[in-house]
Amino acid sequence: MLPTDSLARELEYSYCHKGQNQIIDEVHRYINFYNHKRFQKKLNNLSPVENRTKAA
Repeated sequence: MLPTDSLARELEYSYCHKGQNQIIDEVHRYINFYNHKRFQKKLNNLSPVENRTKAA
C-alpha cells in the first residue's frame, strides 16, 4: 500500500467529521512530513529533501 493510499482513506473518513480547512491543513502537514521527516533506508537514512540537498 502506498502512503498516499492510507492518506486518502484517512482523509475520506475525516471529511465527514472535520471541516475543509482542517483537512487541507492535515494534507499540508503530511506533505511536510513526507518530504522532510520521513527517513528512508535507500537514501542512507536521509529524508528526500536532505538527499536532494546533498546531491546538489
